Amino acid sequence: MTVGYTFMTVLYGLIGISGALSIIVMVWGFLVYIFRLGTVRREEGIHIMQWGVRLVITSVILIGVMRLIGRWFGI
Repeated sequence: MTVGYTFMTVLYGLIGISGALSIIVMVWGFLVYIFRLGTVRREEGIHIMQWGVRLVITSVILIGVMRLIGRWFGI
């Protein structure tokens, strides 16, 4: 195993964990939105869901970049 392979494996793990957490944040925002459906504070749920979607998109982009770097360097 090379150092590059180990580094990429650790980064893939971290990106996977952040992707899972972003999905949890998105679901949490949805639940906040549903449970506060008739209240003024339901905008908070929408805001949380927006951040969750942003984090999911960022995780997917990072996975793509990591794969591209891995192909470039043959890792």
